[in-house]
Amino acid sequence: MKSGSDSFEMLADSWCSPPPDAAEAALKHFEQLWQVKVTFNDVGWILHGKNEPLLSAERLAHNHPECRTGRPANREYERRCIEQCFLKVKAMARRHQSAFMHKCWRGQSEVVVPIYRNALLYLTMFIHYPPKSRRVKNPDQDMIDDAHMLGTRIIDIAEHAAEKGEPDPQKRLITRLVSMQRSERISLQTVAAALGVSCSRASHLITELYGKSWRELQLQARFGYACRLLRQGMRVNHVAELCGYDDPNTFSRIFRKRFEVSPTRWRKMQPAAGEVLSKVE
Repeated sequence: MKSGSDSFEMLADSWCSPPPDAAEAALKHFEQLWQVKVTFNDVGWILHGKNEPLLSAERLAHNHPECRTGRPANREYERRCIEQCFLKVKAMARRHQSAFMHKCWRGQSEVVVPIYRNALLYLTMFIHYPPKSRRVKNPDQDMIDDAHMLGTRIIDIAEHAAEKGEPDPQKRLITRLVSMQRSERISLQTVAAALGVSCSRASHLITELYGKSWRELQLQARFGYACRLLRQGMRVNHVAELCGYDDPNTFSRIFRKRFEVSPTRWRKMQPAAGEVLSKVE
């Protein structure tokens, strides 16, 4: 395939002030250029936005035709997708820190492109080939370069949108790192390094801005996310893994201490879907 990097770079350089639909427009351009489909694992929670997602829901889950087939009716299918695409691939992305080929458990070839910022994994991009295409062993390097540019630009667009809601760059960065606590383990040292201050100063700044310690913000973000997943009917061990706990028993123990009931019992106590429990928010 002819290189599309020059064409893609010209489009990217034209975004001085990204419009609301700039991210989707860039994705469509990339997909047309390389004849692929792109979806994301929003590790850094940057695409969800404060009020509404930056991208459509189909972009934030595997929407490749082979991924969709049979998914709604098969819980085992869902379990294996979670294990592979959201857990194992994320771990592989951290090890590689560069694009790599991955073969889905259903046999579909895909290119995984980790997108980093502040030395943290913000996005995992999945580039899916058409179902009937050949099994690609060595993806085009120009496509990978374009994918890195695309991922970086999408983060820029998300940050640009976030600036409207929070002009203070320090608070905006801390809020972003708090959001990442849903599934990541980010230390106070990492926060301090991202802010360019000492750990002591970072701790004081967090308390000044939020009235809570970094540890409490961690737990609040992680268990708020856990409650959302539990309400969706996800198994406790999967919720534990998605919230960054290797041991489901540890997750359940901390959950019980925080909510005074087990995760399973908490889920049974919840009202109809759509209602929000104030204790979770």
